[in-house]
Amino acid sequence: MSLPDRHNFPYYGDTYDDKDPNIYLNDLVISLENEYSNIANSVNGIISSDLDTGINRYVPFVLGSTIEGVGVYDHQTSYVLKRGTFVDVWFDIRWLSHTGTGNLMVSLPYEGLIYDNYPFIGSVSSQNLVFTGYLSGNVIPGTRNLEIVDVRSGATYLNIAVSNFDTTLKGHISYVGEEERG
Repeated sequence: MSLPDRHNFPYYGDTYDDKDPNIYLNDLVISLENEYSNIANSVNGIISSDLDTGINRYVPFVLGSTIEGVGVYDHQTSYVLKRGTFVDVWFDIRWLSHTGTGNLMVSLPYEGLIYDNYPFIGSVSSQNLVFTGYLSGNVIPGTRNLEIVDVRSGATYLNIAVSNFDTTLKGHISYVGEEERG
């Protein structure tokens, strides 16, 4: 959700002319309460987790860049904090097997802003992945994917292949998402 750029309040005009003014006032109060709630949620942020029931449930999953594949998961835990277009995602995923191929990626709840380069970098830790530097995650612009890379001193990033055996990834990423289209 982002801050509103115009108000959408009921107009007394033709719709309410022949009705009790209290009906109009009630509708106006409800509209004002909704507008305030939307602004407060945009400024303060909305946190949701996979433990929530109802709206904005996000369940992270692993996918491959060549063939997305399907995983058998032990757990897929997440928390998401969204403030306007700013998104923070924390995830903890353990899969026992996976059919994906290519580079290792984690799904994101919102599409990343389209931009040149990769300014949104997150931290990632793992169990049962082989790498020589340290793990990092980069939001792929214009997608809902976080690619997991091996960062080495004095070298370029190296992509990590999808693991098809018991593996755990835990991480956090802050990024700017695309405006919601509605």
